[in-house]
Amino acid sequence: MLGRPGAPPLVDVALSKHPQVWAGAGMPCTVFRTTFAELVKLTGGEAAVAATD
Repeated sequence: MLGRPGAPPLVDVALSKHPQVWAGAGMPCTVFRTTFAELVKLTGGEAAVAATD
């Protein structure tokens, strides 16, 4: 699992509006393209509303 142990990552549901998203691991050379669904699966996270309009 990616992320901090003991705290499930939250993935902003606003990202699901995009056909692809870019995720990174802290360095410019570690960015990769994925989808919202894949990001939730890869991180073991849960979809959440991070902000309201």
